Amino acid sequence: EAGNKALSFLPYGGLYIAGGIAIKILPMIQNDELFMCSFRDKGRLSKVLDNIPVVIVDHPELGLLGSKAFALRTLRRLRGKVQLSSR
Repeated sequence: EAGNKALSFLPYGGLYIAGGIAIKILPMIQNDELFMCSFRDKGRLSKVLDNIPVVIVDHPELGLLGSKAFALRTLRRLRGKVQLSSR
């Protein structure tokens, strides 16, 4: 499925896999070529996937970091739309 998603989005900067499952299967991904073979086994489109690096994100607070970034971006956008009173 990761290879199919990569073909859909063409993430030439890298396909980043995150979350609890990714960490649990990390040894299998690192030590077994099955994942990468399956990732690249897309027939005539296999060459496209050769140029897309696969990265496992291992950060225990990744969800919190994403939530914080989203909240800050939303606040900055709202700050320009909402007139704050100066009492």
